[in-house]
Amino acid sequence: MMSDLPESFATASDREQKLRVARRLEALGQMTGGVAHDFNNLLTVVIGNAEILAEELPLLLPDRPDLIRAAALVLDAGERGAELTRRLLAFARRQALAPVEIDIVQLLNELEPLLARSVGPRVTIETRYAPRLWRAEADESQLENAIINLAINARDAMPEGGTLRIEASNERLTEQDLAGFGEASAGDFLRIAVEDTGLGMTPEVQARAFEPFFTTKEAGRGTGLGLATVYGFIRQSRGALRLDSAPGQGTRIELLLPALAQAAP
Repeated sequence: MMSDLPESFATASDREQKLRVARRLEALGQMTGGVAHDFNNLLTVVIGNAEILAEELPLLLPDRPDLIRAAALVLDAGERGAELTRRLLAFARRQALAPVEIDIVQLLNELEPLLARSVGPRVTIETRYAPRLWRAEADESQLENAIINLAINARDAMPEGGTLRIEASNERLTEQDLAGFGEASAGDFLRIAVEDTGLGMTPEVQARAFEPFFTTKEAGRGTGLGLATVYGFIRQSRGALRLDSAPGQGTRIELLLPALAQAAP
């Protein structure tokens, strides 16, 4: 068992596992990004022509509601496909970001009512924010989406209800701390943690949790892209993620964003 191993050996083994997962996700990102980019170009043509049909058919063929309906269905399918490719591009770190300086406490306070509606009355939200938090630079809407995705995943892991904890704190990390985290460099980070008291994950599920289309949910209850897009966004923002989970002991995911130079001492 891992707890019986010397600490140095356990740490080295953990780093090797993180590196293997990071390399696999990197390869998946490169493959997915190319396919999603080409697919997005095709969808642009489909959506553009479907929009023309949806506008013109009611005028040209008002007595053909079947064709009008068909054009609307094509447009709807194209837009849903475009959203799917946007999420794949997010995983591949190819989405367009508009980074701004983030006041995380203000962002989380403004987001909390939406989170409460998203998780429902059976889940209690607890927040804990450290004093004098550093500021980070990130795309605000994508960061909000990432936190919402994590909250919804947490809700789904607590079918009988439970507690969702959201924390924010400062953390100084070394190169050794960040082994296996890709491009993230040693330095000061703003840490945002989302933790639940739910079912938890097996080691096998943890190893694949950030892969696109991987999901343990029932068919029709998820695309398997939620955590993948969070992963891609954080990596594109030069940050890192931590995942800590065990069966029956809940899940904790930490988002680490580089702190602004003037924000950290």
